[in-house]
Amino acid sequence: MHKKILLRALQLFFIFSFLVCCGDKSNQAAKNLYPVTKATIISITESGQLGSVNNTFIVSPSDWNMEYRIANLAKEGSFVLKGDTVVHFNTEKAQSELDESLAQLEIQREKYKEVLKSNEVIMREKENAIVLLNWQYKINLSRLGQAKFESDVRLQEAELELQKTLLNLSKAKDGLNAYKIISQNKANLVLLEMRQAEVKIQRARNKMADMILIAPKGGMVIYQKQQGMGGNGEKVKVGDSVWPRSPIMAIPDLAAMQVTIKLNEVDRPFVEEGQPVTIKIEAYPDTLFEGIVNSISKIVEKADNANNLKTYEMVVHLKAGDNYRLKPGLSAIATIEVDSVGQLFEVPSWCVKQDGKKFYVLEKDAGKIDINLYTLRDGKAFIKDGLNEKMQLKAIF
Repeated sequence: MHKKILLRALQLFFIFSFLVCCGDKSNQAAKNLYPVTKATIISITESGQLGSVNNTFIVSPSDWNMEYRIANLAKEGSFVLKGDTVVHFNTEKAQSELDESLAQLEIQREKYKEVLKSNEVIMREKENAIVLLNWQYKINLSRLGQAKFESDVRLQEAELELQKTLLNLSKAKDGLNAYKIISQNKANLVLLEMRQAEVKIQRARNKMADMILIAPKGGMVIYQKQQGMGGNGEKVKVGDSVWPRSPIMAIPDLAAMQVTIKLNEVDRPFVEEGQPVTIKIEAYPDTLFEGIVNSISKIVEKADNANNLKTYEMVVHLKAGDNYRLKPGLSAIATIEVDSVGQLFEVPSWCVKQDGKKFYVLEKDAGKIDINLYTLRDGKAFIKDGLNEKMQLKAIF
């Protein structure tokens, strides 16, 4: 009895395994079949990056004698108001220059006081000397009057003493006048050094002010990529040192957005400026935006990471208005209708095989079918005749 039950269970297991295996094969076969669909429009689809038509750039100062090392940045993607501080550079060097200039000014001020004091003392001494000589002149003049009643020798001596005093008095006055000029020049020289120190202080204060960048307008902050000084094309960050006049960040006009696209050279003849474009932002797949081809570069470029692919830079302007969901840097997919056709069938390009000058497909039931290929585009094959919508094609690799 037990043997019969065991045998029956084994039979059921093998039957179940067979059915599952057949079902898997059937599902696998179905997965490798692709339907034939009707197509009336041929389009080009390219990916690109969202940006702003108008950007207000915030750049580092222009002094090549300074190091501009970023100490603080407004958060990328944040909204700032006009006048907000958005960049703060390290101020160590500028502060050191300011402190040194302030110390130098203080030294010059003390020196100026000393020069004025010294000049005052010397001037007083020279003036006192002139006063004494004036008294001496009066004394000698009196002696000369008395000598007229004495001998001729005594009269001559008195006259000589008076002339000597007059000569010394003249020299003292000339010396005083000369020293007034010299002392003024000394004071002016120190004043000049003080003015130079004040200029250095103002320059240092200007440098300190340059270490802070403010937003010239309100908007969203977008960091910029740096070239050189270790930037390697990466976006700026705290701790980076940047060249003078380098763009640090931008405040884009979110009401005027654009998508920059690398247009395949094969598709270039089918696209013209002014053509309408449908834009899908990958971050917001539920919304389609209208756009228009604004410009196409006249210079062909080699595509990144491709040996033979050549592209043209194409700029599409969006008609999005004030849509603050749209931010620079978002990935976008642009679709351009390039041809309206009649009765065409659309199948995946990997279902089409070339045999000499002819093309064919493999249908699930009918097998090999020769086709009239209209064009291949974006992984799709567009076929004029030979197919119908009830067919299912096999992949040909």
